[in-house]
Amino acid sequence: SSAPQLVEGLRFEGGASKVIFSRDGSMVAVLRSADVAVRSTDRSRSASMDADIPRSKVARIAFSPLGNFLVTWERIEPEGAAGNLCIWRLPAHRTEPVPAPAQIKLVASFPRKEAPTGDVWPLLQWSPDEAICARLLRDCVEILNGTDPAAQAIGRIAHPGVNQFS
Repeated sequence: SSAPQLVEGLRFEGGASKVIFSRDGSMVAVLRSADVAVRSTDRSRSASMDADIPRSKVARIAFSPLGNFLVTWERIEPEGAAGNLCIWRLPAHRTEPVPAPAQIKLVASFPRKEAPTGDVWPLLQWSPDEAICARLLRDCVEILNGTDPAAQAIGRIAHPGVNQFS
């Protein structure tokens, strides 16, 4: 059998300021000046992902552990929407063909004025199985349903002065 054509054939026009891979290496996200490009790394599979998130102010990106979500943070524009910390659901690309064009759906957004630093990014963190998701807030960590992060919080861990968690 032939080896998969990993990353071969991936082209990203418009330059890249950041490139990250999903934990299992099946996807790559590229932060470009006009958008975020999300691609499957194995271009030989029929279930290949090729989609863009048309947001030009994104400064941070991160995959969830199983690659079902992509988290983005973008600078707030004075006239912009309040939710600049966004959770995007990615298509189930591993087992079934991805419809063309691939649909990346915004499932939740939260306000976050301050730019996240390396010590606290990503601001949303999932359990390894993605059953729960946690979000750092002022003086607490909010616990969310990991498969439905837009739903009402399922709990909070209050801790005055908390500024990072894992």
